[in-house]
Amino acid sequence: MCERHDFKLVSRQTFEQCLEELSAECPGKQLHALLYAQLRGGSIGQDRHQDMTAEALVQHVVQLLGTDNGQHDAITLLGSEKFAVLIQDCLSECALQVARLMRTAIQNSLLWWQGDTVRFNVNIGLVLFRHYSDKIALLTVAHQACRSAKESGYNHIHVVRLD
Repeated sequence: MCERHDFKLVSRQTFEQCLEELSAECPGKQLHALLYAQLRGGSIGQDRHQDMTAEALVQHVVQLLGTDNGQHDAITLLGSEKFAVLIQDCLSECALQVARLMRTAIQNSLLWWQGDTVRFNVNIGLVLFRHYSDKIALLTVAHQACRSAKESGYNHIHVVRLD
């Protein structure tokens, strides 16, 4: 069974700072996970409130994932339909469990926004790593994993392990 983590919605700057701090730690000891998610919704592309609906959904994901302990993991919006999750010190099975939980929660979510119902699909790139010194390169690998998931259709997860 996976332990619960304390997920917090943070700014992109704070998120990248967390990635830098992980890189400064002793390499090779702990496994970390970076999830890069891209949302897709029926009419979200034409919705002039796209950023607000995506942010509301990410807030819902934060609540779903929980805030039970002192372990600080981060979620950040990367754009109007993209967000990233950083899970520190986790087993690969637990990271995959979090990705599946996110996928299911997003698929089953209906958001009401200014009189409209918005339903989302999501593709997730999951990168497992112990040490990675370049945060931008790491985010790029996660983005590419997400694109690989997208090539399989909606609601897929693509896992990359960097050892």
